[in-house]
Amino acid sequence: DPPLPSDAVESLVSYHLGPILDVALAGAGHWTAIDRMRHVGSLRGAIEISGARVGPRLEEIMSVLHRGVRDDDDDSEIYGVFFSCGEAVGRYVGIHEPLGVVLPRLDGTAPGPSGGPRDLRAWFVLLSALVLGASAGEVGESMPRICHSIRLAASREDCASNQAAAETLLDACGDLVHAAAPSLVAPGGEDAPPPAQADMIRCLICLLGCPDAFGVGAGAADLLVEMAPGGDVPTLLRPNFRGLLSASAANLPADGGAPADFCAFDALVRAAGIVSREEFGAILPILEERLRPNVAPRAALAALGTLAHVLGGADG
Repeated sequence: DPPLPSDAVESLVSYHLGPILDVALAGAGHWTAIDRMRHVGSLRGAIEISGARVGPRLEEIMSVLHRGVRDDDDDSEIYGVFFSCGEAVGRYVGIHEPLGVVLPRLDGTAPGPSGGPRDLRAWFVLLSALVLGASAGEVGESMPRICHSIRLAASREDCASNQAAAETLLDACGDLVHAAAPSLVAPGGEDAPPPAQADMIRCLICLLGCPDAFGVGAGAADLLVEMAPGGDVPTLLRPNFRGLLSASAANLPADGGAPADFCAFDALVRAAGIVSREEFGAILPILEERLRPNVAPRAALAALGTLAHVLGGADG
């Protein structure tokens, strides 16, 4: 952390905060890289000195950081400057108010157009920056609303069909699990998990169901192991398995759809291991719907693969 500013410096910056922010925010979009970096550095300095006093401009600040992360993702140096400014927001302003800007953009509840996969990816990046900058206590307090939003984001088409968005979501999930483990790691037993934990599990199951080419499945599986008591994923999934099953089945197209539509359901069944065999009576009707005569052959084959896995007794 930088040294604390003197009272005189704080007073001076606070007095001129409006014009300082005006110049820094305008310059953060300058066409030359060196000027963008210089102005974002000034913005970070103002945030470090003024803290919560930048609150009235927070939505503008987060929008500028989002645009920078989105547009400069091919330049690691500039990208890093924008990311570190997001960390400074989490550290010096706190996480609660900035989440009010970020989370509605992730879960699709913000008014206006939501943008495309690049926009979603940039909001995930800023979520990670806030989490890494904020205290563990603040992150833990905010975990229910964060996990609810990223669970909704994980089911958006922009995430499910875009590798970069899925990769960044996985990074954000990892940062959350590591920053606030006590609120996400299961204590064991048969009690239903708290909402934050259940939402994180559903998010990771969505990532497990992404195409293999995305390369996010192994990372999602590792995070489930970290969350599970003693690393036992079936034990983690057992208390809420029927709820997870219903949520996955609700997204299946009535006509069978394509094999890709079935991936999250199949990933859940495979990750649950012995629990899937214990709950076979709940799984079978869902599979039977995929084996009706009017279902596309490739979709039916995907269902048969899941059925064979359960009946074969592989813990996979």
